[in-house]
Amino acid sequence: MVKADVVAKYIRLSDEDVDTGRGVKQESDSVVSQRRLLDGFIDGDAGLRKCRIIEFCDDGFSGTDFRRPGFADMMEAVKRGEVGCIIVKDFSRLGRDYIEVGSYLEQIFPLMEVRCISVNDHYDSEGVLGTAGGLNVAFKNLINMLYSRDLSKKIRSAQMARARKGEYLGGFARYGYEKSPEDKHRLVVDLEAAEVVRKIFTMAAEGVTVSGIVRYLNDNGVLTCVEYKQRKNSRYQHPGGGVKKLWGTQSVRSILSDETYIGKVVWNRSEKSITTGKRMLWHDRSDWVVVDGRHEPLVSEELFALANERTKPKKRDRSGVDMSGFKREVLFVCGYCGRSMVKKNHKYCCRYRTCGTDTECRRAVEDMEKLEGSVMEYVRKTAEVMLGNSGRKDVGAERETLGKKLDALRKEKERLSAEKMFLYDKYRSGGMTREQFKARTGSMGVRVEEIGKEMGEAEDGIERLKGCGSQEGEAVLEGIAALREFDKGVLRKGIERIRVFGEGRIEVVWKGGDVFGGGDL
Repeated sequence: MVKADVVAKYIRLSDEDVDTGRGVKQESDSVVSQRRLLDGFIDGDAGLRKCRIIEFCDDGFSGTDFRRPGFADMMEAVKRGEVGCIIVKDFSRLGRDYIEVGSYLEQIFPLMEVRCISVNDHYDSEGVLGTAGGLNVAFKNLINMLYSRDLSKKIRSAQMARARKGEYLGGFARYGYEKSPEDKHRLVVDLEAAEVVRKIFTMAAEGVTVSGIVRYLNDNGVLTCVEYKQRKNSRYQHPGGGVKKLWGTQSVRSILSDETYIGKVVWNRSEKSITTGKRMLWHDRSDWVVVDGRHEPLVSEELFALANERTKPKKRDRSGVDMSGFKREVLFVCGYCGRSMVKKNHKYCCRYRTCGTDTECRRAVEDMEKLEGSVMEYVRKTAEVMLGNSGRKDVGAERETLGKKLDALRKEKERLSAEKMFLYDKYRSGGMTREQFKARTGSMGVRVEEIGKEMGEAEDGIERLKGCGSQEGEAVLEGIAALREFDKGVLRKGIERIRVFGEGRIEVVWKGGDVFGGGDL
């Protein structure tokens, strides 16, 4: 029986393999067949069928990327020692990057004492000894990766051919449309969202600013594009779930500039694939594939042109200004949404303050001179107190002690890892039994966990003391203490963020985790 008496079934299917159903079926047929295959194998093994079975599934995720939710959850369970065996249909289900898969099979799983079974590859790590088995596995994983790259090129070529025919290739329809039930590569009008799109174009053409359109949408409770898509399709996922969703200027400009709304299908604006190293590449307009008349337009070309002309951003005259190395440094942020503050009418206010009348962000406003004056008074006093701290030498000694302890712990961890790998190689070559291997490495695993905790505590201590008592830290404090007028450049050296909530409430976040004694004003 395996460790923890738990067997993890891992099932994966990528979009390219699919019949995912996109909102029609809960999961693809291939997922069902993989589950049936694994259940049959487990039922036929006397040891495995006595174990508790748990399942992790990634339906619609590429094997070339290991950042998959199901896989991540399974590995967290492995790290907690809750899984003793992982079973998959074949190696390609784990992944199609032969280096990464080989690392899991040859290093990570053995060190975690996790057995791995690949049914169709007739592989069981518990019975694989010597190098011949490992070489066979490496060849299979290499073939899987080469197949995936070749498949990526073929898919891209097929998509290009479809795009030239005017077929819509997006995973989800553009806001204002939905995919036709009869043909998923053709867009049909979504009446509810289409009215919002037409309203946006009409207001823009009438001269309403983009900020004014944003305010109108938020004040009238219009669902954002993300919220609307999530309501219409439970499979639609979008990051940033913890941030309050509001219409913004970028969302409105994205709609106003999209030629989809005048009946065109546009493809190949960007590319991200295995062949590009998964980097996002943006193509020139001359390389775009644009096909007209494939679906019903929501606005006329005249309205589209007028709306874009009247909302065109004004370009600032930067002639004679050296912009090389220019980087906008953010110091003041909204205490409610975390977005940067802007200066307007001699006041600092949240850039989302104008997005609606009932948002908390509207409270994040302070008079510019009063805010900068309060910050200056507080940070100068804090810096003076820290410079007069008699315990600065003790801080330096403590930081040095923690640094030496951290180095010693790292060396011990490296030594234990090397020793464990040596014992594992000896076990794989038949030089010791599994029981002997587990007996020799059991105490090592406990010590490695202890070292991890001690290293974390030492790193936290060093981070806490960073800048405190050091020459660099003292120079920063001296510079802040000597300030007689507001200088964002000097303050940024010691302050990470200043959160503004309005009505006099401000939080100063110092760099290095409050090492200079930051807090509320």
